[in-house]
Amino acid sequence: MRIKYILMVAYIMMMVGCNSSNGHSEHDHAHDHETEEHAHDHDHDHDHDHEHDHDHESSAAEIVLDCAKAEKYGVKTEKVEPAPFSKVIKVSGEILPAQGDSYDVVAPTSGNVRLASGMSLGVAVRAGQRICSITATGMVGGDVNEAAKVTLATAKRELDRLTPLYNDKIVTEREYLAAVDAYEKAKLAYRPQGGNVATTAISGVVAQLNVSDGQYVDAGTSIATVRKNARLLLRADVPERYYNVIPTIKSANIKPTYSESAISLAELNSKVVSSPNASAIQGYIPVMIEFNGSNMVSAGSYVEVYLIGAGRDNALAVAESAIQEELGSKYVFVRLDEECYDKRRVETGESDGNRVEILSGVKAGEEVVTEGAMFVRLAANSSEIPSACNHQH
Repeated sequence: MRIKYILMVAYIMMMVGCNSSNGHSEHDHAHDHETEEHAHDHDHDHDHDHEHDHDHESSAAEIVLDCAKAEKYGVKTEKVEPAPFSKVIKVSGEILPAQGDSYDVVAPTSGNVRLASGMSLGVAVRAGQRICSITATGMVGGDVNEAAKVTLATAKRELDRLTPLYNDKIVTEREYLAAVDAYEKAKLAYRPQGGNVATTAISGVVAQLNVSDGQYVDAGTSIATVRKNARLLLRADVPERYYNVIPTIKSANIKPTYSESAISLAELNSKVVSSPNASAIQGYIPVMIEFNGSNMVSAGSYVEVYLIGAGRDNALAVAESAIQEELGSKYVFVRLDEECYDKRRVETGESDGNRVEILSGVKAGEEVVTEGAMFVRLAANSSEIPSACNHQH
């Protein structure tokens, strides 16, 4: 009986233990389920907040420069639109005076130069104006012109003496002809009344002054070069591989070494004057373009030349100042809205000295920074946290 009682108590305890274990397991399972739902809700809220924040932040590649600073720093843009663009050949060239545009003033006699008052390089002169006088006063041998004057006077007196004697058959014809010859030679040697003065035959500017005041010169020495600069001549030496393109050349843009911008010769009434079938000289074909003189360029200047050939339609081009270079690549800054810019890598084509063709990287209708690009670049490198961009993607 005692054994039966013990077995019954053990059975009851076993049943109670099982029920307790099952209740605990169900409680744990419910708790775990609630934990997972809470975690899922937390992740959903986090993703929602992240997306919300992203909608209010600019792209990492975008640059923020507020309107006030852009205006202060002179940032300007232009809209890229399809337009005609010409074939360009870039070479070097020289500016020469056009034929008949210059005059060399030479010394009429030997002696020391006395420049006219105020005569210097770049001075404007009129036709017939005195450039200098030549004198031999104080030199060994004396003034050659003065000596020629004395010789002429002596020869004339001798001829005057012999002429009536020859008419009266008192002197021979040989003596008379010798006196005539001496007189004629004396006239050629003497330059009366200003014969020692060098003047210019044209009005223009003293482009070269080849002597200094007091310098000795021989007769025929170049004293100065006067140029009208009414018309100038561009000589561009083109590699002969462009032989088939040369006949299409219609004008040129030139960029002197002292200028950052190119000068359009088309605006200076340019005209190609060389033959399109000119022969090559040491691998180069000379192209000559005549144009109106300008105070922006002078004869004797060396220039970069952008020969303008046949055009093509619907090309995209921007001002040369818009192109930025970095580590061998070319970029432009595209304005996205009032305060946001995008640094855009581009592939460029030909340049005419003022504008550069864009082959890829920019679409028609976009605005490109043409002035003040350096300040946009500084804004891109700024460590300040930019404000949000408001443009629509």
